[in-house]
Amino acid sequence: MSTPRVKVGIVGLRHPHAVRGHEPVSWLDTLEQTPDLSIVAVTEGTPSGRESASRHLPGTPCYADVESMLAAHPDIEAAFVLVPNAESGPTLMQLVERDVHVALDKPGARTSTELAPILPMVESRGLVTAVAYLRRHHPLFQDIRRTVIEERLGRLWMVELRLFTTQVRVRGPENPLFSKEASGGGILHWMGCHMIDLLFYVTGSQPEIVRGMTANLGREAIDVEDAAVAALTLRSGAMATVTTGYMRREGSDLTMKLHCENGTLFADMIDERIDITEWGSHGQKLTETHYAGGSTPRCYGGESGIWFLQAFAQAVQRRRAQGRGGPDASGLATLHDAAAVLRAIESSYGEG
Repeated sequence: MSTPRVKVGIVGLRHPHAVRGHEPVSWLDTLEQTPDLSIVAVTEGTPSGRESASRHLPGTPCYADVESMLAAHPDIEAAFVLVPNAESGPTLMQLVERDVHVALDKPGARTSTELAPILPMVESRGLVTAVAYLRRHHPLFQDIRRTVIEERLGRLWMVELRLFTTQVRVRGPENPLFSKEASGGGILHWMGCHMIDLLFYVTGSQPEIVRGMTANLGREAIDVEDAAVAALTLRSGAMATVTTGYMRREGSDLTMKLHCENGTLFADMIDERIDITEWGSHGQKLTETHYAGGSTPRCYGGESGIWFLQAFAQAVQRRRAQGRGGPDASGLATLHDAAAVLRAIESSYGEG
């Protein structure tokens, strides 16, 4: 007998990735392609949000708030939270207090403080949480993680992470992404957080020391950074730098380079390629691996987005079967992981 699908409520549609708009694909596209999730209802407290719900989810009941939705649909097991960063903390608290499993887009909140009271409740109630740090699910980064954890190139000494994407003036300075009140910060909260999560994930290590510098190099009328450099010492002893900025007129540049005892690994995230240079007694050996190929599903996150939501659904199904004490081996980024990333960002601002 097949396992019943997880009934999910969509909480908010005002996250930039929630519905099609500036981007040709959305999280709703991904949800529709996730086999084990079934959308039951949606909440939106604003007129524009309710209009968006009727347009993008025709026939799906729409409620003004979480309490109304859960009262009308007590069989909802999980929620996909797609509200702006400023609303994440209170929204998550409402859901966790009702024992609802939660998935949400990164970074999860504006600050680690907003997540702090929620974390022990998640643990005590045995809830599944999943934050959409999607890059860790790509086969490229799975291979990098195995290379580091298994020390295939010897001990890891240093990591360089770089992410450059389109300028603030291209995206529009009025975008809420460039508001500290709405988002909590600038490029570190929107793009740099991906790189910091990847650093912790592929190395299997948390930071010991974090220092940083930030700037508004584009000199646009915004109150957050458009460029940042973070330097970290990990508990493993390795060192790392994360350099990120809204620097380009078009396109993006995303790379990772690992310096190890017996070689180097260079990953190009746009070309989906890894180059490994190994040093041995017989000289240098270069190995190149390409990961691109086949058609990409038309949805936010592509295959990684579907994997994320399907893994979340299956984790909820396991908890349903095993109870609160059931283990979660999904590999999903949790709210605890999101809080760790936010703490590193705050230290980069000099706030930690």
